[in-house]
Amino acid sequence: MKGFISKQWKLKNSLGVRVYGSRRKHQCDDIQLTIPYTDRALSKLELSLEKMEPLGMTPLHKSIEATVDEIKEKKGPKKIVIVTDGEDTCGAILVKQLKRSKKTN
Repeated sequence: MKGFISKQWKLKNSLGVRVYGSRRKHQCDDIQLTIPYTDRALSKLELSLEKMEPLGMTPLHKSIEATVDEIKEKKGPKKIVIVTDGEDTCGAILVKQLKRSKKTN
């Protein structure tokens, strides 16, 4: 991951880091943009990645939606790179299915 970030930085691509589930347990709204797309400090980007620790829920869908909303107005090609420790744990349908599944097993 560090190599990817470094390469994108050298290409002068706009990078941002969004982190979810890192501050509070059991909170599907624990989503934050830790490094804004305008920040060009490579050391800050790398440090942010090194400090990531999974703690809470995985609001993957909400995080992707927020990212898409933020970058849709930017010009040029866009990429979203997702690094996760698991699947979305905040989708209402998914949670209901898991609860139902646990009850029947």
